[in-house]
Amino acid sequence: MVKEATLLGQDASIQIIESFVENQNFIIYPKDFFECFHYLIRFRNPNLYIHASKVGIVSYLLALKLGFPTKFADLMQYAGWVHDLGLIFMPLNIQDSFLRITLSQDSGWGRIYKLHPVVGAEILGKVPALNETPENLTCMILYHHENWDGTGFPNGLKGREIPIGGRILRIADTFVRLVDSPPRGEGLGVKDALFEILKDSKKIFDPLLVSSMIEIEDTLLVWLDLVEKEAEKEVEKIH
Repeated sequence: MVKEATLLGQDASIQIIESFVENQNFIIYPKDFFECFHYLIRFRNPNLYIHASKVGIVSYLLALKLGFPTKFADLMQYAGWVHDLGLIFMPLNIQDSFLRITLSQDSGWGRIYKLHPVVGAEILGKVPALNETPENLTCMILYHHENWDGTGFPNGLKGREIPIGGRILRIADTFVRLVDSPPRGEGLGVKDALFEILKDSKKIFDPLLVSSMIEIEDTLLVWLDLVEKEAEKEVEKIH
């Protein structure tokens, strides 16, 4: 794990998190807590639920590849499940805008859409335990649409100003949308989706995360298929 961790260079987050784990102070939240919110999303918007399920597994796999402790990888999966929690409190046409590659920044709908990380973070921020770790889940949700070059939202953070959890969610969210079949996504193959992401390295995505995603291409392919099948079974239960 230490060898892999050195890949993060100036990114001190992993050293802080490792210290918490070694001292047994790292909080691992009950899985049931996040599954509750995940299922809430399922009832409100099945497409969003399947999307979130896949973002969760991609975030988990990427965190492990980066050398983070398993407990932190688990937390990243939970963050993937609830990263779009704020969307379910918005009109359905705005909820489904996550399917698009671009959204007009000048439109009224676009301005409302940009509030969803803030809404999600506000909800989760009411749970004190979610804010007691150095890389807290509330910040992951708040900053999952920030871009490496500072052009994202809601705060226009740049580079390593963006918490590592937010950066992981950013790339996982986009990757899943690219590989998913319509209406949830663009229907690209895994290799083509990774090529699109590579083009936005250092612009939208942390270049280290882009390299790591490419290295786990085969693993992503297997797990995405498994998670999609399980998520679709859950969706069928409500019809």
